[in-house]
Amino acid sequence: MNSSFESVGRSSRPAAPAAPPPDFSSRRLVAGILLGTGLAVAGIAIAIASRGGLDALRTATPPDFRYATIALLFAGLDTWLGGYRLYYMAHRLAPGVRPLDGVRADLANRCLAGITPWQTGGGAAQLYVLARAGLRVSGGVAIGTINFLVSTLILIVFGFVALALLPSHLPRWLHVSTISTLGFLIFLVMLGGWLLAKGRFPDASTEGDASPLARGGRVRRAVNRGLAFVHHSLEIARGLMRSHPRPVLNLFPITTAMLASKLMYTYFVFRAFQPEGHFEEMVAVLVILILSLFFAPTPGASGVAEGAGTAFLMPTLGVASSVGFVLYWRMLSLYLPVLFGGLTLLHQLGRDSRRVGARPAP
Repeated sequence: MNSSFESVGRSSRPAAPAAPPPDFSSRRLVAGILLGTGLAVAGIAIAIASRGGLDALRTATPPDFRYATIALLFAGLDTWLGGYRLYYMAHRLAPGVRPLDGVRADLANRCLAGITPWQTGGGAAQLYVLARAGLRVSGGVAIGTINFLVSTLILIVFGFVALALLPSHLPRWLHVSTISTLGFLIFLVMLGGWLLAKGRFPDASTEGDASPLARGGRVRRAVNRGLAFVHHSLEIARGLMRSHPRPVLNLFPITTAMLASKLMYTYFVFRAFQPEGHFEEMVAVLVILILSLFFAPTPGASGVAEGAGTAFLMPTLGVASSVGFVLYWRMLSLYLPVLFGGLTLLHQLGRDSRRVGARPAP
């Protein structure tokens, strides 16, 4: 790591691991896309069948392509801001990181998040791409921690605004689930703040043969090495926040702009299929789609998001407009990022494979 943070916690830091390549291939990408597409179609089909509205698809009114195009532009802005936010902090730890590397890392994150349950694979893909750009894994974890806390704080504010906009006639479960999610996010922020403020982890600060890292069985040593790595990453995050307070504060407007761009493409997608009115329903279905990403066990919430969003909107917008909105919104927020992120990952893995193959034999 080319910065003064390299010396933070040097005495207790374990050897920084190189980011391992994700367990990813073109076959897995295609399988993930097919699985997500199949679940999405099934979710929408179940929603339509439950309402008995299949015939309405035959007389669907075409969407307003002007709004659809504007939505696509805002989705592109969202991707660029997500990548720029990564670059904005990463290049302070590794000056060789470029803005394009941030965009590639963000797309890789969205890809594996979109084809793994509960979005579990996204972080590993992001760390991998940033590591290949020159940022050590511990630095990537530190930046991810700061970005997560900033995003969660802003999302909490957005959540309370959305809650205030949801009319009382909407389902009670939507209000209850929104309040519960906000409580969960507040807990995560408090936990993250506590971890950043906390000193050393027990078992992560002692050196020598008598240290806990050198005692115990294999599982105990692995756990302690993990704790030591997390501790060092948190030290880097604390160092960034202390030495670069203004850039850290600048993450708030950058992240707000990124989340606002998501809201804008949602608005224009909605207007492409519903030219006027129903703003409360748009806010409500956006909350439903976001909640599904948090809690649905399917990859990228596929099937659950499409089915729930379509079923919610059909009584108001009709079958065709509901299906069109949900599919286009999911294309911008998930399907296209999965495709382009997968190509990014495959390109990076191919470069690494060729680099290894080009090394001279010992």
